[in-house]
Amino acid sequence: MEKAASVLTVLRFRGIDVPLERHQQVTTCTDLALLEVWLRRALEATHIDDLFDDGSEPEPRS
Repeated sequence: MEKAASVLTVLRFRGIDVPLERHQQVTTCTDLALLEVWLRRALEATHIDDLFDDGSEPEPRS
């Protein structure tokens, strides 16, 4: 999947270590919206956990 490959490419370019478990999580993800979130996060991540930290984006309020 192209988006998953993009996420991993950005992480590698930024020098972020991607453990096998996280690599598999990205490559097996079929949710394009989630992959897009991960791609945006990868642009600013300093650690692999930044990618998967669900608390980094506040919930929209009504």
